[in-house]
Amino acid sequence: MKRRDRCGSTMSYEKFYGQAEGYFGWRCIVCGDIIGKVIRENRFRKKR
Repeated sequence: MKRRDRCGSTMSYEKFYGQAEGYFGWRCIVCGDIIGKVIRENRFRKKR
């Protein structure tokens, strides 16, 4: 388990299902934020 940077809560590693396929990522059990590979890449690009 890992901790969420914003709220400090526990994150759970889960499988999510999109329109085309499923993917794995982390979901915060308190605020519901989801972090996956594509989400991380998009957030990193926005910071540049």
